[in-house]
Amino acid sequence: MFYHYKFFGCRWKSCLINAVIRNGAIYMPLRAIVETFDLEANWDRMNKNVNVRLKQK
Repeated sequence: MFYHYKFFGCRWKSCLINAVIRNGAIYMPLRAIVETFDLEANWDRMNKNVNVRLKQK
């Protein structure tokens, strides 16, 4: 099942993971947000960080 999100008036983004509301906070799949703005996200295993940057063309 796909869930559909729209961020700040941008195009709709489909994602396999649904948002979760926990203790009044909304948790969204970061990749869905990042890709909506034509960026890319990569996981740095060694430092346990997510790096977000412009897509390489």
